[in-house]
Amino acid sequence: FELFAMTSTRKPDADFYTEAQEKVLAAQPKLFAFFYLLLADVPLKKIERKYTYSANECQKALLTLDKVGLIRLQEENRFQLLVSKNVRWLDDGPLNRLYHDQIKAEFMDSDFKQANSRMRFLSAPCSDESIALLSRRMDKFISEFSEMAETDRGMDHLGQPVRLLI
Repeated sequence: FELFAMTSTRKPDADFYTEAQEKVLAAQPKLFAFFYLLLADVPLKKIERKYTYSANECQKALLTLDKVGLIRLQEENRFQLLVSKNVRWLDDGPLNRLYHDQIKAEFMDSDFKQANSRMRFLSAPCSDESIALLSRRMDKFISEFSEMAETDRGMDHLGQPVRLLI
């Protein structure tokens, strides 16, 4: 894991969409879903077959994603991601405004009884220093989680997705 982390050329986890990119993705939910599949390394042929995108829709989506700077389109519909696979939404951006309540409701609808899920509610008054320390530790945890997910990407024996609401 540490060797992978040292040799990895992936972009940092702190990449954010731009406001303009979020506006395009929020205005076109099918394009946003398509890009999400690309971020998850789903091959184009599988996107066409399993998710009912036509070859023409895939081509148009790739061109749009290239135009807004999310990918660099290459020959034969190959592409290079220009953002981290863990790209983050803007806190008050179009995607967060559009999907925040839906994602929160779906997450909270879980019974959290599976091995890949956990929910704990904790509440206590803390000093500003403790809050800052907790925030840094949460950021580190998120980074480590993202590194593990990146290391596991492409493995055949992956289990259910781990979902975190942080």
